[in-house]
Amino acid sequence: DLFTPTAGSTIYFECRFQSDEATQMDHLVGLVLTDTDPLTSTTGGLYFRKDDGDLLIDFETNAGGVISTDSGIGTFAANTYFKVGFKVTGTSQVEYWVNDVKKGTFTTNIPTVPLRVTLHAQDGDTGAALGALSAFYDYVFVAQTRV
Repeated sequence: DLFTPTAGSTIYFECRFQSDEATQMDHLVGLVLTDTDPLTSTTGGLYFRKDDGDLLIDFETNAGGVISTDSGIGTFAANTYFKVGFKVTGTSQVEYWVNDVKKGTFTTNIPTVPLRVTLHAQDGDTGAALGALSAFYDYVFVAQTRV
């Protein structure tokens, strides 16, 4: 289903996930505009990401490719579940958490287009030195209040 930030409504998102390798895995979880490759060409959304080559969990709001980023709000570790979540209030505010600790609030670049639930994991080990890598999603919860 689609979720659209709308004046007078609230969206709640929460996801718990892990992978068996910390540095080489890419992750993107949240709500994004339909896209074929959310890691490289996301043009709208509200999401957490962990990029290949680092251990940092970032949060982004993205309206039409104009992005607000809070970098390094968590440190990823292999075989450790992380709970991430955000609350969108109307079209004016997004609060976000990692492991139940509030990390910040954005009031800019909040998309107002229909967004889809996205759980994306990618093995960044292009040399295949590590062998097969896996990601695990314990749950995802998304709800939007009616206007």
